[in-house]
Amino acid sequence: MPFEPTLTIQPSLQVHQEQGLRPGFASDAEKDSGWTRYTIEVEVAFDPDAEVATIDGQARIRFINPSSRPLSDLELMLWPNDPQYRAEMTAGPALIDGEFVEAVTLLGGMAISLPLSEPLPSGEAIDVSLAFHIDTSGPIGGVIPKRFGITEGILVAPTFYPLVPRLVDGGWEVEPAPPGGDTTNSETALYDLTIHAPRDFGVTASGVEVEQVDNPDGTQTVRSVTGPMRDVAFAIGPFETAAVMVEDVELRAWFLPEHAEAGREMLEAARLQYETLTELVGPYPYPELDLVDAPGAFGGIEYPGLVFIGTLGGANVVEPTVHEVAHQWFYGLIGDDQLHEPWLDEAA
Repeated sequence: MPFEPTLTIQPSLQVHQEQGLRPGFASDAEKDSGWTRYTIEVEVAFDPDAEVATIDGQARIRFINPSSRPLSDLELMLWPNDPQYRAEMTAGPALIDGEFVEAVTLLGGMAISLPLSEPLPSGEAIDVSLAFHIDTSGPIGGVIPKRFGITEGILVAPTFYPLVPRLVDGGWEVEPAPPGGDTTNSETALYDLTIHAPRDFGVTASGVEVEQVDNPDGTQTVRSVTGPMRDVAFAIGPFETAAVMVEDVELRAWFLPEHAEAGREMLEAARLQYETLTELVGPYPYPELDLVDAPGAFGGIEYPGLVFIGTLGGANVVEPTVHEVAHQWFYGLIGDDQLHEPWLDEAA
């Protein structure tokens, strides 16, 4: 049965997207009215040993055709089905402007197509709603790369939702990622994300937490909003935290208790890199940057406003931290084609 959002946190709170930006950048949330807007709600459940997780979600997507040509369908990437993610995801059917639409599977399940009853003209919008489900188990990393999974009780959930890919010359850029390379390649968008999860775990996500509610059933509800970001991720686990303020930006480290010393080393490395890049490149527009202990995460993996660092149990914490924080500028703020020209951000 599809997951139905419970809306424990009511829309009447009127949380504005501007909260996902520092005060000096708040107007950026409305500068481009053509941005795709995602409202995503997920319910996360674990088995008793925290080795298997399920994610049931609902995505509401407002999409405006940015191309000069009419579109006959909306295509969505299901990145958890990518061989490098190695989870299992299903999505659909969908409602598009209130009309029921069956999803057409593409790329062996890595993408879906939602046919439109009428072509969508340039500059016109559609509203899409669809349920999705993800099953995942086993640790990330390994000899055969795995980006989506559970390691030492930590669920790492990158790009966990149906993602609108880039439109290139009027066509959807839906293709597998190169082996060992970056995967997602999407345009800037705005996100409103609500996560229901067990209360005894820490929950962190891209963006800024604007509400946290403890529910009577032993779960918690955490809501985050973002400024303009290219994609989002989240993590859930038995975390301890430490934080430092740099100007009005909070850098927060999330780490396993046994990695507390390394977690603070990660936080200090992030602070120094943040200060360096702010001076050399330009200001960071978001009020928060989260650094997450993710054992096995290929050294590190970057997402806007959140990075996974996989080396806290080893000797080298500083190098991957410095590199992944640099991605907040190169790929996050200064966009590039990660699939085809990764050197433009991996050189950071």
